[in-house]
Amino acid sequence: MRATRKPRGSPPKKKINEIYGAKYRIRLDHEILTDHGVFYPQALYNDLVFELTLAEAAQVVKGTDTKKLKYKLTNIQLEYEMIRGAQLAQEANSEYSSGKEFAYDDGHLEKTIPFQKGSDTRLNIKVTAQRRSLKAILLLFTEPYTAGAHDSEKYVFPDLTKVRVTINGSPSMLYNEGIVSTDLWAEASRFFLREKNKTEHMNLKLFLTGDRFGLLVDLRSMADRSMH
Repeated sequence: MRATRKPRGSPPKKKINEIYGAKYRIRLDHEILTDHGVFYPQALYNDLVFELTLAEAAQVVKGTDTKKLKYKLTNIQLEYEMIRGAQLAQEANSEYSSGKEFAYDDGHLEKTIPFQKGSDTRLNIKVTAQRRSLKAILLLFTEPYTAGAHDSEKYVFPDLTKVRVTINGSPSMLYNEGIVSTDLWAEASRFFLREKNKTEHMNLKLFLTGDRFGLLVDLRSMADRSMH
């Protein structure tokens, strides 16, 4: 292997800009791309669609007037590794031709249930999702919609004291006496992204008081988030 390198001279703080310039890379971390071998879109029964939510301009661009900040992405390209060797390509193609199964997470919006905070002290929610298996059930609680002042990412904690889970007429084996308020954070925190055993951008205080609450009922047989 032969490589051509530039002589040293650029300060370290300018090295990243020197290499990437105005380019920005968004990693698409999906199980089909990372855990299941070669990405072969023609073999998929449905088209694979990526939905990206970009950060607000104030979180990306610096400026004195935050209301005038903006940015734009141009020349967007989808890049992935390609097999160019004929033998390797034939082996990869045979994997799909003989039939290949994919395990992935599917998020399904079940229903929206209105209730009066303070007067409705008990909620009965029935989930009848037509799925072979359920990884978890997530309930998000939002304030009533107010035109011009609605925050779509504000999820409030409705002062839940106890949650009972019944599956096919039988109580949850893990929480036979119900999920109490001290269990709520432990259940949800298993699903947060972690780095070096530390939950990022979330903690117990933000979860209960920072308008980021979500009631999550873990239905997996193992707590390890990397196991399907």
